[in-house]
Amino acid sequence: MSASSLKIVRRKARRRVAFQGEFGAHSELVAEKFGAPVPFASFERVFEAVLNGEVECGAIPIANAIAGAVKENAELLWRHQRRVKIVAETVAPISHCLLGLRGSSIRAAREVHSHWQALAQCQKFFARHPRLKPVETYDTAGSAKRIAETGDLSQLAIASERAAKRYGLRVLKRDIGDAKWNATQFYLIARADSELTLSRRIEKTVFICRSLSEIQPFVSKLLRLEPIATRRRAFETHYLAEVSGAAGAENVQSLGAFGRV
Repeated sequence: MSASSLKIVRRKARRRVAFQGEFGAHSELVAEKFGAPVPFASFERVFEAVLNGEVECGAIPIANAIAGAVKENAELLWRHQRRVKIVAETVAPISHCLLGLRGSSIRAAREVHSHWQALAQCQKFFARHPRLKPVETYDTAGSAKRIAETGDLSQLAIASERAAKRYGLRVLKRDIGDAKWNATQFYLIARADSELTLSRRIEKTVFICRSLSEIQPFVSKLLRLEPIATRRRAFETHYLAEVSGAAGAENVQSLGAFGRV
């Protein structure tokens, strides 16, 4: 390996990438692609870690193919629109597994714990097992960790197979999601003044628009439009607009022009 190649490997190993949840979460797998994953309890803490320089970047889910937009992250991007930027996006396939302790079973269980997005992506499973009560938690892998700690055979978790291995749980059933093509789109965010570059091509641009009239110049290139309640006045709405290619406009805040990696 050449000296220049060794330098690139070391630089990647040193980069800290924030993600929300416990080790074993799907977000950890995404963060791992770009450096050393660093877990945080909430999406807000991921943004704080990026802004405070605790990490070089953060991996945040912005939309799921089944459950739709992650509203909290759209709102956080709006709130910090002048302080953060999007430097890349990636799409991760999602495969949900039903996990339990050794000795547990679907027949004997009463509750299934997971993040609300994961629960929403497994509605067909719950329709087939109406006796199982879905219980919302802050994280998929966190649910697996908690069940491993409590030792409650009546509780199961929906999480990744990696979470099962990490916390010593059994995979009772694989691929319980509603669709085989399930995937989640992630943005990689950094401080607005960061020189970090993760994507070589510019495939899309994201803007914060204050009104529908500001979106008009991008209508022909619009890929997605997400309304954001500003929480400053009743019914006041701004928009997260994702458009194809490089684009610019006056009086509209850009969150970055980037590509998929």
